[in-house]
Amino acid sequence: MTQELVMIEEIQELHIAVHQEAISPEEIEDKYECRLTVKNIREIRDRLSRLHMQAMYPQFGLPNFEI
Repeated sequence: MTQELVMIEEIQELHIAVHQEAISPEEIEDKYECRLTVKNIREIRDRLSRLHMQAMYPQFGLPNFEI
């Protein structure tokens, strides 16, 4: 697999984790209003990663894991 395809898969996995819905590469372009270049893919991945980390850590800074 090329680097771009791997990064697109990472975006799809993060999108599911953050928004609880699957997204296709075409939907990524529509939702984020950009073409899927390596630079844009990295920016989208980084943005989703930050959103996911914020969702996993409540205000107190402790992991949000159910025991």
